[in-house]
Amino acid sequence: MKEIIQMIKGYGEKLNNLYQEIRSNNLKEHIKRLENVYNINPELRTLNNNIKKLTFQLIKSNNNITSNQLKIKINEIRSRLKTILNNLNFPDNYLDNIYNCNMCNDTGYILNEKCSCLITNLTKLYLNDSELKLSILKNNFENFNFSFYSDNITQNNKISPSNNIKNIYTNILNYIKTFKTNKLNLLFNGECGSGKTFMTHCIAKDLLDKGYSVLYKTSEDLLIELFHYYTNKNVNNFNENINDSFLMQCDLLIIDDLGTENQNKLYNSILFNFINKKLMLDKRMIISTNFTLRDLQQTYSDRIFSRIVGNFRVHNFFVHEDIRIQKQQIKREG
Repeated sequence: MKEIIQMIKGYGEKLNNLYQEIRSNNLKEHIKRLENVYNINPELRTLNNNIKKLTFQLIKSNNNITSNQLKIKINEIRSRLKTILNNLNFPDNYLDNIYNCNMCNDTGYILNEKCSCLITNLTKLYLNDSELKLSILKNNFENFNFSFYSDNITQNNKISPSNNIKNIYTNILNYIKTFKTNKLNLLFNGECGSGKTFMTHCIAKDLLDKGYSVLYKTSEDLLIELFHYYTNKNVNNFNENINDSFLMQCDLLIIDDLGTENQNKLYNSILFNFINKKLMLDKRMIISTNFTLRDLQQTYSDRIFSRIVGNFRVHNFFVHEDIRIQKQQIKREG
């Protein structure tokens, strides 16, 4: 791959090496298959070599009559080859080149466009280097525990924490089920220890398992990366740099703990441009925050607040007691 992927600086070489390794492993497996069947039936080697020779002649041929004759011969040999393979209980394509991705032939590109497998492989590289890899081993739907949410209605809420989380849980399962077609962005807000981050990890785990590219960032990490792209403190340059970034192109960006990052006017401007661009491109986001909607309005610019309120479906999390404290109590009692 001639181009070095710039979606995450530092991952280009790793991604390039990954594709080289994939192609190398598949080539070794292909050679092993050929030798295996050739040993079983040597005629297959002759037939396969003849197909290659005739195909090369076909490429060089400028004569329509000759080209048609070559095509007929090639098809006859292929028919004979397939018959032998079938008699040996091998599939028709057993001697074909092996690819993990048949769309790009393990290059990462279809012509000049990035293949979907490139984003998937980039996600895997990112995941291997992130804390999310360890988090989703335990923070997933299999370990979701409704018992942390009381059946008693809390003050200032019309339903119990238990009924509330069950409603959220059902909505999230439908969100994941329809992820391919829905354009929903989600906002999880609520007090500390109410399960917001746990839910984002559950979503990330399920979507990653389904092959989607998911990027998880704390608001502080996002701030650092956005400033990284804002090289010349120029909005136009920022937009050019960020367009092909993994931040912009991933299937889902999860921003955790919005509001904990250092605030300033420049960051507010950069954040607005980034969120607005994501929304324009229909690139989905999930934001979790301890802030209420009023807190968000007071903390961020009107432009950012209007984008969030107007384009995110809000899920409010609440509990009687911080889940982390409940877990500590269970450990002490156990």
